[in-house]
Amino acid sequence: MSVLYFIIFFNISLYHSGNKGI
Repeated sequence: MSVLYFIIFFNISLYHSGNKGI
């Protein structure tokens, strides 16, 4: 897994967490 892929995955997770209000 490349660092760039990890950053993208982290951003998506953070975005979904913001939408769910967790």
